[in-house]
Amino acid sequence: MKTSRMSFLAGALLLWLSPTIAVAGWWWSDPDPADTPPPANRVISQRVSYATWYSVPPNSLARQRAPANELTAAHNRLPLHSLVRVTNLSNNKSVFVRITDRGVPKSKAEIDLCKDAAKELEMVRSGVVRVRLQVLREDSAAKSGSGAGAL
Repeated sequence: MKTSRMSFLAGALLLWLSPTIAVAGWWWSDPDPADTPPPANRVISQRVSYATWYSVPPNSLARQRAPANELTAAHNRLPLHSLVRVTNLSNNKSVFVRITDRGVPKSKAEIDLCKDAAKELEMVRSGVVRVRLQVLREDSAAKSGSGAGAL
């Protein structure tokens, strides 16, 4: 009788503490928001164009360093900090990049990707590939009124 009462009390205590434990991150770990791609229904605009890549990141106009795990790119017309999904049309691989700089104005390519993004798209050897660019809306940008514009 005592053991069943103790297990009941332990179970009740665990249920009572579970919200506290969950909030502290002890019970389970929440997924990293950087690893979760935005839903497809947040696409603002899209177009097909060309992409190149650079091996040494240029001095960013954003005046802040991007996190080490974030893939970055340069684009001439999109607002800085815009989130863009880039899909290589030859192999259908895609990555999410953040616009942190301006690209070369008279280039055939519309977007310049960092080398890590180019590796994920498998375009390092070719240098220039046809891509689909999808500008994605973000809740934080929409709240501040500085959402990404059309391509």
